[in-house]
Amino acid sequence: MRSGQDTTEGGLRGLSRTLTTLLRAAGRMLGSLLRGLIGVVSVIPLPGRRILWTIIPALLIFFLYILSYAIYTRWLPASTVEDWKPVARWVFAPLQWFGDGALLSSEESQLMRLEVVAVAPEEITPAVFSAGKIEHYEKVEIVSRNAGRIERIYVHEGDVVASGQLLVQMEKLPLQIQLMQQRAALESARARLQLAEERYATARRDREKVIQSIDKQRTQVREIKAHLDKTRATFQGQELLYKQGGISLETYRQARAELISAEADYLTALKDLQIISIGYRDEDIRARGHAVPASATARKQVLLDINTAMEKAEVSVARAEVEAARAEVNSISLLLNETAVRSPLRGIVSERNRSPGEEVTGPSPQGSSQAILVLVDIEKVYAVINVREERATEIEPEMAMRFTVDVFPEENFSARVTSVNPVVDERTHTVEVRALMENPGLRLRPGMFIRAEVATGEPREVILIPTRYVIPRQGNQAWVYIVQAGTVYRASVETGEEYGDRMEIVSGLEAGNLLAAEKFSLLRDGLRVEAVQSGEPGPEGTDSENESRSHSDSDIDSDSAVDSDSPVDAAAAKERGAQPGVEGAGRVESSRDGPARGED
Repeated sequence: MRSGQDTTEGGLRGLSRTLTTLLRAAGRMLGSLLRGLIGVVSVIPLPGRRILWTIIPALLIFFLYILSYAIYTRWLPASTVEDWKPVARWVFAPLQWFGDGALLSSEESQLMRLEVVAVAPEEITPAVFSAGKIEHYEKVEIVSRNAGRIERIYVHEGDVVASGQLLVQMEKLPLQIQLMQQRAALESARARLQLAEERYATARRDREKVIQSIDKQRTQVREIKAHLDKTRATFQGQELLYKQGGISLETYRQARAELISAEADYLTALKDLQIISIGYRDEDIRARGHAVPASATARKQVLLDINTAMEKAEVSVARAEVEAARAEVNSISLLLNETAVRSPLRGIVSERNRSPGEEVTGPSPQGSSQAILVLVDIEKVYAVINVREERATEIEPEMAMRFTVDVFPEENFSARVTSVNPVVDERTHTVEVRALMENPGLRLRPGMFIRAEVATGEPREVILIPTRYVIPRQGNQAWVYIVQAGTVYRASVETGEEYGDRMEIVSGLEAGNLLAAEKFSLLRDGLRVEAVQSGEPGPEGTDSENESRSHSDSDIDSDSAVDSDSPVDAAAAKERGAQPGVEGAGRVESSRDGPARGED
């Protein structure tokens, strides 16, 4: 608290400004009054005018007398009042006759009774308070995968459903017809596959015969070549003998004819081998992009694969047709199963948007299909509050949240903060905070209004006084009235956070100081009073304030995002007769920027 001298100097400066303003106002009022009187007097006959000119100075003197008394009793500092009291007692003695002499003699007159309270520190836990609502843990829109007619809906709004429970039955007949058609197509594709496989097997056998024929022809060519070589050798011998005269010309010609026949047989066999070897040669293997195997068996397999590629491709096509037909059958079977729409979770039916007999179009790429049913999972629920952006930085995941629900006013619920939205709402300048909790018995329902608090710090001792005792100045500076030795002083204090309907005083007050608790409009610096101590500052307040507080609490909208600090000590909250975290919601913002509570 500042010293009495500082307070007196501040009071004198304020007095000077006040007196200057009053004198200017009085001058303007007197000028207007004189101009009015002169105008009135000018129209009054001369005898009456003389009487008025005699009365007017007396009225002016009386007005200045009353003004002086008002300045003395209302705006002079206590020290000045004491210095001028002997003179004032004589000058303002006539006013004693009218019963207003209380400020002339403190010994002879009765002092004003003033209720005061003693300042005492108390322990609080810093917390963020806000109103909010309950939200579901999960929400599922039930739509049909099939376009068609709804045959039956087995549930209604508010029903509790189990996971896997049948909810909706769609029409089956169109899908059953499609399934029969696709099964027939599958059988046809299987028959074509079997035919293609038979053709492929036959082609491989035929190609294998060709390979064997080639091998046989190659053997024959070798045999004919050997015969040719033998015949040529014989002819050469016969030719030599003929030249020497050892054989006749006829024998020579016969040997020559045999050689020519052997050569013709060889050329014919070789030509036949070349013809039947087309497609089975090494260059044919290389032309298909394969390396020529060194093993005869491997070479044979490569030749078979090359020469039956078309039949093998036909088998692949037929097999693909079978798979496509089988996929269609399986797809329609799945869609047929989907005509029985079942619940994917345990929850409650929150909406029923369709009726039996209606046609649905099924899901669209844009997701515009209207859901048949809407289910919400409330085995767990979120407690969702909106916190002012400057306070949201104090909240972190895993912090404890406590809240009350209007439906269960006698119960306190606990949850654990799971997320703090990193994006600030541009319209309300608030941040969404979500806390998750179990919901046994499914008692908490989405949309229920809650009043919540999130403890953000450790307990600490502070000085709290009712907000109505504080006269705001600028920023966190304010005035309060304190009483020392029967004299009222206006003290400058620094305010902190608001806790419900009380405000933290950071500096300017000490434990044991006596605070004025009423009649703020009648108080002034240096006023002598009879102090009556009523107890310690607390949240009780007067009846009218309690009524106002109750009205403020009832006006909190569930979508609002007003939060404040408040002690979270449960015992203190119970003693105040209110739920922890409820008191003060919805009126913190105005109390900081508006007029002091209790000011007239």
